[in-house]
Amino acid sequence: MPRMTTTVRQGRNLNLLIAVVRDGRPRWQIADSARVSATTLSGCITGRVMPSESVQSRLAAALGLPVADLFGPDAYVVES
Repeated sequence: MPRMTTTVRQGRNLNLLIAVVRDGRPRWQIADSARVSATTLSGCITGRVMPSESVQSRLAAALGLPVADLFGPDAYVVES
């Protein structure tokens, strides 16, 4: 089975966090819709995990947004 995520530390993904909050569903439901674990979704938001293109696509579809809006170069904020 191909690896679905890579562990990194690049900063918090504020675009994904905002999209999840605006969606209104519990995080576990969004994760379930995207066929990922709630832990993976959380890791994507906090920057502990950089999702594969497949996971990015599924999360974007679950949230009804383009991948570039959630995972583009301006999505991440490095916290000091």
